[in-house]
Amino acid sequence: MNLGWVFILGVVFLIAYLVVTRGTPVPQTDRLVAANALLSDQVQNPANDWLLVHNGAARAERLGRVVGEGCKGQTAFYQGTIKTVSHVSSDPRPQAPVLPGTENDAFWSVRCADGRSYEVEVHPNGRGQVLECSVLKRLHASECFKKF
Repeated sequence: MNLGWVFILGVVFLIAYLVVTRGTPVPQTDRLVAANALLSDQVQNPANDWLLVHNGAARAERLGRVVGEGCKGQTAFYQGTIKTVSHVSSDPRPQAPVLPGTENDAFWSVRCADGRSYEVEVHPNGRGQVLECSVLKRLHASECFKKF
């Protein structure tokens, strides 16, 4: 199952849960906007919003399913969004420009039960990319389980 369907199903589940547990529909956008404003620097990313409003176990489980490869997610860590990336003054490399359309991408790290770790890039449309943390480290591109 691709990342887009996983997050769409998650949003549907969230709406159904809110309707059943509260008896009346609660405006989903109010809850998601509040969580987004507090935790993700006011980016527009519904897929990331879903992750932010759920607990750590649900996040890890969902991200593990996104990774696939038999990953049973145990730990999820929110690294930040493209908007939160700041250039470290001691880093001699030039800062890469933010590409149009990526400014709302969010990044999560997930550790699987077998010890493997991945970084999941979550796009606002629910799609994303997965890369092993060991590959990121070898490429000096990023580091998993570290805030931007």
